[in-house]
Amino acid sequence: AERLEPATLYDRFVAYREGLGMEVLPHSGGAAFGTLARRLRAGGLICLVADRDLSASGVEVSFFGATAR
Repeated sequence: AERLEPATLYDRFVAYREGLGMEVLPHSGGAAFGTLARRLRAGGLICLVADRDLSASGVEVSFFGATAR
Protein backbone atom coordinates (compact mmCIF):
# COMPACT_ATOMS: atom_id res chain seq x y z
CA ALA A 1 0.00 0.00 0.00
CA GLU A 2 1.11 3.53 -0.68
CA ARG A 3 2.21 5.33 2.46
CA LEU A 4 -0.33 8.08 2.99
CA GLU A 5 0.21 11.47 4.59
CA PRO A 6 -0.31 12.28 7.32
CA ALA A 7 1.16 9.10 8.80
CA THR A 8 -1.83 8.80 11.14
CA LEU A 9 -4.08 8.33 8.10
CA TYR A 10 -1.86 5.50 6.84
CA ASP A 11 -1.84 3.93 10.31
CA ARG A 12 -5.66 4.00 10.44
CA PHE A 13 -5.89 2.51 6.94
CA VAL A 14 -3.53 -0.33 7.91
CA ALA A 15 -5.32 -0.94 11.23
CA TYR A 16 -8.67 -1.20 9.44
CA ARG A 17 -7.38 -3.69 6.88
CA GLU A 18 -5.53 -5.72 9.51
CA GLY A 19 -8.74 -5.82 11.53
CA LEU A 20 -10.27 -7.61 8.54
CA GLY A 21 -7.49 -10.20 8.67
CA MET A 22 -5.31 -8.72 5.92
CA GLU A 23 -1.57 -8.17 6.00
CA VAL A 24 -0.75 -4.83 4.39
CA LEU A 25 2.68 -4.47 2.81
CA PRO A 26 3.96 -0.95 2.19
CA HIS A 27 4.67 0.11 -1.39
CA SER A 28 8.07 1.40 -0.32
CA GLY A 29 10.53 0.79 2.48
CA GLY A 30 10.66 -2.99 2.46
CA ALA A 31 11.21 -6.17 0.49
CA ALA A 32 7.60 -6.94 -0.40
CA PHE A 33 8.44 -9.47 -3.12
CA GLY A 34 10.15 -11.84 -0.70
CA THR A 35 7.21 -11.64 1.69
CA LEU A 36 4.75 -12.34 -1.13
CA ALA A 37 6.79 -15.34 -2.30
CA ARG A 38 6.92 -16.78 1.24
CA ARG A 39 3.16 -16.38 1.65
CA LEU A 40 2.54 -18.22 -1.64
CA ARG A 41 4.94 -21.05 -0.77
CA ALA A 42 3.11 -21.45 2.55
CA GLY A 43 -0.19 -21.83 0.69
CA GLY A 44 -1.46 -18.35 1.51
CA LEU A 45 -3.56 -16.06 -0.62
CA ILE A 46 -2.33 -12.79 -2.07
CA CYS A 47 -4.49 -9.92 -3.20
CA LEU A 48 -2.78 -7.28 -5.32
CA VAL A 49 -4.87 -4.14 -5.55
CA ALA A 50 -3.96 -1.91 -8.46
CA ASP A 51 -6.46 0.89 -8.15
CA ARG A 52 -3.93 3.73 -8.25
CA ASP A 53 -1.41 4.78 -10.89
CA LEU A 54 1.60 5.66 -8.75
CA SER A 55 3.80 6.18 -11.82
CA ALA A 56 1.72 9.06 -13.26
CA SER A 57 2.01 7.43 -16.69
CA GLY A 58 -1.38 5.70 -16.87
CA VAL A 59 -3.87 6.07 -19.69
CA GLU A 60 -6.97 8.23 -19.46
CA VAL A 61 -10.30 6.40 -19.37
CA SER A 62 -13.93 7.38 -19.06
CA PHE A 63 -15.09 6.61 -15.51
CA PHE A 64 -18.72 7.36 -14.62
CA GLY A 65 -18.81 10.07 -17.28
CA ALA A 66 -15.58 11.78 -16.18
CA THR A 67 -12.02 11.38 -17.36
CA ALA A 68 -9.78 9.51 -14.94
CA ARG A 69 -6.17 8.37 -15.01
